[in-house]
Amino acid sequence: MKLILIAFALVLVGACGQMQNIPSSAPPLAKDANTVVINQPFEQVWSHAIPQVGKSFFAINNIDKNSGILNISYDGDPEQYVDCGTIHSEYGAEKIDFPAAKAHQDWLGPSGGILPANYSRTVTLAGRMNIVFEHLSETSTKVTVNARYVLNISTTTRVGQVPPTSPHETIMFNSGGEATLEHGACRPNGKFEHDVLAMIQ
Repeated sequence: MKLILIAFALVLVGACGQMQNIPSSAPPLAKDANTVVINQPFEQVWSHAIPQVGKSFFAINNIDKNSGILNISYDGDPEQYVDCGTIHSEYGAEKIDFPAAKAHQDWLGPSGGILPANYSRTVTLAGRMNIVFEHLSETSTKVTVNARYVLNISTTTRVGQVPPTSPHETIMFNSGGEATLEHGACRPNGKFEHDVLAMIQ
């Protein structure tokens, strides 16, 4: 009888499993990664930038040539532009690792009790960027991009016959910054800034 109880206890311990958010080890965005100096006059750089951005999947929200500001946006899959580390989950033989910025993921994991939990996680990104063009000289123009990231994260948890829970988190951060979640942190990986500057150059 004692051996049976010990074995049952081991089964419960193994079934409980674990879940954690592993922080990213990637270096933060460099301070000068959002600025470039182009050896061309302002008018030429501006005239080239508008159609290039217009042909991309970024949406142009506002154009103000007098101020040298172009505002664009991106709404969609956050994984290519945001780094939130990795979610690691174990429940018995079930093991999974996936990017915490992944647009959608379903998995079976620990619930903190005997029964497993079914998780369904959705992450969306609303990115807005100001592209600032500065006249440096007759032959050079400085272009600076500053993005604002808004992440919406919703995780639905179902355990047995208990009504599901769906907590929601919204975090915001800028180019070069980061924001903390309940478990972990998110920051830009620099691709949004790099892609836009590459188009303009």
